[in-house]
Amino acid sequence: MIEYAVVSGKNFIGLIEPGLIPLQRLYAKLGINLSLGEAGVVSLVLILVILVSSFFLYTK
Repeated sequence: MIEYAVVSGKNFIGLIEPGLIPLQRLYAKLGINLSLGEAGVVSLVLILVILVSSFFLYTK
């Protein structure tokens, strides 16, 4: 995806924007107003925390 953005000259955030808009709306409903980039970073961090926690629970 990043390679396509570099070759085509398009912005990477512009390419993934349709996927981030629903997340941004979800956070807005929760009372957290975030930009598109912030919504993506927060979602990525939440996914990583869930994966790492589930890994440690599985190995315990």
